[in-house]
Amino acid sequence: MGPIGGYKVSQPYEVIDLFRIELQKASGPGGTLENLKNLSDSDLLSETKRLVQVEIKTTTAILHHLKEIDDRKLYAEMNCDSLFTYCTGVLRYSESQAHRRITAARLLGQIPDLDKKIETGTLTLTNIAQAQSFFLYEKRAGRPLEIGRKIEILARLENQPTREAERILIGEHSEDRPIDRESIRFITPNAIELKFILDPELLRKLTRIKVLLGHRLPLGNWADVINELCDETLERIDPLVKAKRAIERDEKRAGALNESNNWISREVESSQLAPKKSRPAIPSAVRNRVWHRDGGRCVHIDRKTGIRCNSTLRIEVDHIRPVALGGDDSPDNLRLLCRGHNQRRNIPARPESESSNQSENPP
Repeated sequence: MGPIGGYKVSQPYEVIDLFRIELQKASGPGGTLENLKNLSDSDLLSETKRLVQVEIKTTTAILHHLKEIDDRKLYAEMNCDSLFTYCTGVLRYSESQAHRRITAARLLGQIPDLDKKIETGTLTLTNIAQAQSFFLYEKRAGRPLEIGRKIEILARLENQPTREAERILIGEHSEDRPIDRESIRFITPNAIELKFILDPELLRKLTRIKVLLGHRLPLGNWADVINELCDETLERIDPLVKAKRAIERDEKRAGALNESNNWISREVESSQLAPKKSRPAIPSAVRNRVWHRDGGRCVHIDRKTGIRCNSTLRIEVDHIRPVALGGDDSPDNLRLLCRGHNQRRNIPARPESESSNQSENPP
């Protein structure tokens, strides 16, 4: 990773150890920050500059760590459903700090020498996050950028203040549309301000819906319209709501829960016996019962803490015993997992001795 503060470091964990050494040096002989009062003006300025250099190096090392954690889905081992939840819940970053670091970490594998530009201060995490927002917008609009084009745009953002970087990115937009800016602010404990940017087409759709809801919401404002849209959408697509509705309907038709279970068992058995080239989908009645039973939440339980994940983000139905190993589609063999925990269970864990030996005996 290069020399810093008179030291030569090559591994990310060496940078973090170096930061501890430098902080102790800056604290003075007594090892407390109170000794800063005894530093001369020139020493204080030079020590501060040196600590900032170490801080930048440490940040780069953290980005590499976050990328590796993301690749291994290790956040699932900490009972987190995403890298963002890990950064905010476990590492205690603010949401904006987590967003900037995750964005930069994921770009490290795409953009050559990006970490070096972060280390030298040529590119800030804020400008990288703004650039990534632009890249994602272009991708969603069906205009994904090639790596070479991304490198060109990032080069234009080098050594630029935040506002100038924003102006540059606005000029790069192929449409007359500003960069996405979303914000949520609590005004009172029960009042939240949500800001986001609309394009003309979305505004036209919302206006049309507001008109159609005019009889139902004669005095409705935009919040009322969005609330109505949320209720209708959740009623239509929320698996937990659909599961509860389907179970109530089945129980009403059958007249008893046992009859419903017998019907589910017959459907599972017939789907397993029927000769098909591809595996049939899990019967909807079974999926509904699993969603209802698990409450629409991830049921993964952390082995160390015994705490259940309970995430509602990107929930998937998982076979406890894989179908390839003889598992079936019965409710007892199914569970709900968030995507993070579902993916993590398929990634082999690294031996504890390997990581421990590496940290105890760095090369």
